[in-house]
Amino acid sequence: MKKIIFLSLVLAMITAGAAFADALPGGTKLIFTTGGAQGTYYGFGGVLAGKVGEKTSTTVTAITSGGSKANIEAMDDGDAQLGFTQSDVGAYAYRGTRLFDDKYDNFSTVANLYMEQVQIVTLNPDIKTVADLKGKNVSIGAAGSGVYFNAVDVLKVYGLDVEKDIKPT
Repeated sequence: MKKIIFLSLVLAMITAGAAFADALPGGTKLIFTTGGAQGTYYGFGGVLAGKVGEKTSTTVTAITSGGSKANIEAMDDGDAQLGFTQSDVGAYAYRGTRLFDDKYDNFSTVANLYMEQVQIVTLNPDIKTVADLKGKNVSIGAAGSGVYFNAVDVLKVYGLDVEKDIKPT
């Protein structure tokens, strides 16, 4: 199953590359915004970019970024032709909500990679529920990243405000 998903993604990127080939000088180079250097998106983007380069004449360069919001903005500015974004952040951009003051509707989805999970991990035995995070240091991701929006949403369900009730790290 993983092989089928991976091959589908490579095919989707090749298709996206072919769509941009006529619009770009030389027709063979694409910039792919991913995520932070230590994150999943950057590593995965590098592998996908390499496979496209191996299988086609299109060169895809995966670069680090500030996450989903930054990727949409980079594509809108013409600094990138491909980018990862969580689907909820893409919807925020399209509607012009959350950290997006304007609507960004000049992008399209090439492929759905995978369902992302929200994970809450602690070594503190006193933390049994999300509500127990109040007053604690909590890693919520970079502002504007998909992880950040997920953290805000999960904390809100438990009555916690990112700016008032936790110490974001």
